[in-house]
Amino acid sequence: MSENEQANTVMLGAHCSATKTNNFGIDRAVELGCETAQIFGSNKIQWKPKSYADKEIQSFRDAREKAGLGPIFSHAIYLINLGAKHTKPEIYEKSIRSLSDGLKICDLLGLDGLVVHLGSNYGLGLEGVIDSVVEGLTRAREESGSGTPLLLENTAGNSRLIGGRFSDFAAIFDAVDDDRMLGVCVDTAHAFAFGYDLREEAGLDLMLREIESAVGLGRVMALHINDSKVECGRNLDRHENLGQGHIGYEGIANVLLEPRLGGIPAILETPGFDGNGPDEANLDIMRSLVGRLDESPQAIARRAEQAAAGKRSKVRTAKRVPAKAGK
Repeated sequence: MSENEQANTVMLGAHCSATKTNNFGIDRAVELGCETAQIFGSNKIQWKPKSYADKEIQSFRDAREKAGLGPIFSHAIYLINLGAKHTKPEIYEKSIRSLSDGLKICDLLGLDGLVVHLGSNYGLGLEGVIDSVVEGLTRAREESGSGTPLLLENTAGNSRLIGGRFSDFAAIFDAVDDDRMLGVCVDTAHAFAFGYDLREEAGLDLMLREIESAVGLGRVMALHINDSKVECGRNLDRHENLGQGHIGYEGIANVLLEPRLGGIPAILETPGFDGNGPDEANLDIMRSLVGRLDESPQAIARRAEQAAAGKRSKVRTAKRVPAKAGK
């Protein structure tokens, strides 16, 4: 597949805030012009799973069908740690239940995958926790009874995190008997912070060759497209708006136009120019980078920054103006 063909096949979308009033993210996805999307199926910092009424489930499914959206993923809660069996068994059991609940929610809503961070190895290395991770993944799958794909996300990496190196996933995939419903989600900010220099063709090629060797590029089911506030190899998870970080427009374009990643949903998790999460400007920058929008990414960013500055100025002015006394 050529770059031009890839530009026409890549699906562009964003993580969308999910509430009852916006059909759990569908309305926001439509507002942004998404072709694909991601939501939190439950509160990201609570163990208790979200409960959906039958009418809410039907409303979500109807709204999605009407919108004609492509793949929609759920992101698992941030509290999950599948490496905790021996060190923090209570957290481990809660993690398995939460992962199982997340898969069940995906089934209820008809979602296309659940993205999860595997957690910490507590300084034991992958070899010290791989039994914990494999048992956790296996139990969550069995207890949920779900056939929804489970996507392991790479981390920004340090010696205590599972999944900075894609070779970590190779050992896990091998140990779960080659579960075909197990996939990978590649986050550009995490990969860059780990040490893959996506600004250079050689850096992107290195990452893709390691993925191919570890699990196969066919297992990559989603991309998280984010710039990075930190320099390459700093091992810190700090997302930035596209073009405003150290990866830059060229690095993001390298990923979006890479033929080996053809057809994989590309989902924003940027902070947004107004600080309220993925926004239309970041999506327009992606569209510009793949040649679907006839405006430079720099111009789009300037316009968004000016709009955000104007909003902040209005808020400051409103705070300074005293309320009028009632009559």
